[in-house]
Amino acid sequence: MDIFDGFLFGLIQGLTEFLPVSSSGHLLITGRLLGYTPDVAFELVAHLGTLLALILVLYKPLFSLVRHPLSVKTRFVLLATAVTAAVFLANERFFRYAADGKFLATGFLLTAVLLTLAHFLPKRSRAMGWLDAVVIGFAQGAAGLPGLSRSGTTVSTAQLLGVDRKESTEFSFLLAVPVILGSAAYEMLGGGFGQLALWPSVVCFATSFVTGLLSLKLCLKLFTSDNAVYFAVYLALLGTFFLINDAFLHII
Repeated sequence: MDIFDGFLFGLIQGLTEFLPVSSSGHLLITGRLLGYTPDVAFELVAHLGTLLALILVLYKPLFSLVRHPLSVKTRFVLLATAVTAAVFLANERFFRYAADGKFLATGFLLTAVLLTLAHFLPKRSRAMGWLDAVVIGFAQGAAGLPGLSRSGTTVSTAQLLGVDRKESTEFSFLLAVPVILGSAAYEMLGGGFGQLALWPSVVCFATSFVTGLLSLKLCLKLFTSDNAVYFAVYLALLGTFFLINDAFLHII
């Protein structure tokens, strides 16, 4: 991997991290086109760049969580994060097995289904409850499958449960902070960052931060305005292509 590859991966990460299209899935596609499969540690470098962008944009609600560690919202975030961690640890071997994109088409199509259901099924609007936090945390854990968008899965799940659209959007993005930090710490404890090339990683981090910062506010408006469903069409087409590609074409 060279510096240009790091730039390209950072660009793709920044553009797709907050959109409901699966940044990990698109990083895999980029890797296939470049002839390189990004490992988990390099993906986390890209995620850390967009995490910094997320912290800068959502510093007010994040600071509120820190200032009020016993508030209901903080406890919901901690509960959902704990459920996510449990789901990941229970399925870690499967997620690592799927990390090369074996189920990429399935992940894209599942995300498209969730976005479509969240848009067309009758909507309710209520405050989040404890059970909602558990289910959303489970959904976020399942999004460890490449192609299954984390933001698309969590926001759609919350809306299907009847949670207010604005609350479900903010909650989804707040959940990303402890999950990315926890994933980075987990990889560091396992020595997963030791083999990373320095400058491609630095360029990847910086690029994902800048592009993530530019795209995040747009993505927040996208979810709160209920326009995320348009990405279901894109994901349905992309998932169908990869079904055909993996079975017959083998182009990518």
